[in-house]
Amino acid sequence: MKPKKSNLLLQREVIEKKLRPWISIRHDRRPNSGWIKAIRGALGMTAKQLADRMEIAQPNVVAFENREAKG
Repeated sequence: MKPKKSNLLLQREVIEKKLRPWISIRHDRRPNSGWIKAIRGALGMTAKQLADRMEIAQPNVVAFENREAKG
């Protein structure tokens, strides 16, 4: 079943409102390891734990982190 466009727009508004305080970091220098790995490390999470939370395979988390670190 395809979600209604109005529901998607509402979800986007909610997410944008929650992320608004973080918009300023968009222009900050990215950590050498990338934001994903840096934040995961700061939280003390393993790649497997993040993969489980995202409902994806652990190698995908590592691939995301590596691609981000390479720019």
